[in-house]
Amino acid sequence: MNDRSERRPDAAKIHDDAPSGKAIAVLLAGLALALVLGYFFVMKLIDIGRTEDCLMSGRRDCVEIDMPVRR
Repeated sequence: MNDRSERRPDAAKIHDDAPSGKAIAVLLAGLALALVLGYFFVMKLIDIGRTEDCLMSGRRDCVEIDMPVRR
């Protein structure tokens, strides 16, 4: 018998397992969201670290205090 005819369905099956365009878009959107959230998390950690360093050095003006505006 012919071996080539038996191999063709396997070759077509490989292409069916490829992710769709929608799946790739969802994956990229999730990756972008994770990067943005990671950036804000790292910036917050840096800010907290600077405040702790200031307080550990004994200074008292480390944190800005927002006062309500009086009329």
